[in-house]
Amino acid sequence: LAYDQVKCRITNIMGIHALKHDMCINSCLAFTGPFENDEVCHYCDEPHYDMK
Repeated sequence: LAYDQVKCRITNIMGIHALKHDMCINSCLAFTGPFENDEVCHYCDEPHYDMK
């Protein structure tokens, strides 16, 4: 099964919905709550958004 098919089946059977959050590229922190509007990670100084 493809990822999208599995995700859809889990949602239909279990009622579980995926949440998406902006994360540091190095997984240091999630840019949510008090970090939501930060432009860089406080741990590794990587930018919040991809500047490409």
